[in-house]
Amino acid sequence: MTSQLGKMAYEEDVATILKMPVGISSWNAIRREHMFFVDKTGYLSELMRAGRRIFIARPRRMGKTTMCSLLDEALSHGLDSFRGLNIEKTWPVTDCYPVINVSLFNMGRTDVTSFEASLCQRLVDAYERVGFPVSSCKDITSFTYFLKVNHMVICNRVYL
Repeated sequence: MTSQLGKMAYEEDVATILKMPVGISSWNAIRREHMFFVDKTGYLSELMRAGRRIFIARPRRMGKTTMCSLLDEALSHGLDSFRGLNIEKTWPVTDCYPVINVSLFNMGRTDVTSFEASLCQRLVDAYERVGFPVSSCKDITSFTYFLKVNHMVICNRVYL
């Protein structure tokens, strides 16, 4: 009887353990599926105050993509999915903005020309996802030309 109760308590404890988000870098997926994470969202506020251009050099698998997903969510949708977290107290941004988020993951290109064409296509797709007009740059394969066209068509400034 005692071993049966112990087994039931163990199974109940295992059922409440949060899943680890191994290979998952989407903030929405982590929150939606109630996965384990360490709340370091307060650092995003510091990052936003740090300046206009920030270079983040970290080894692979150190959370860069997840951090970008957090920034994307906070800047484009506000703090609804951050209720009860550190960022809620310190976030300096009050408005929402269209966010261009481009991942270089799985680019799989071996030469510069095909990499550049693939990058341009990913940028066009990202701009289109947030509602910018992209008809004038659908077939662009030069990154420099892409920036020139989008500088004129989409916004008054391009930040690199």
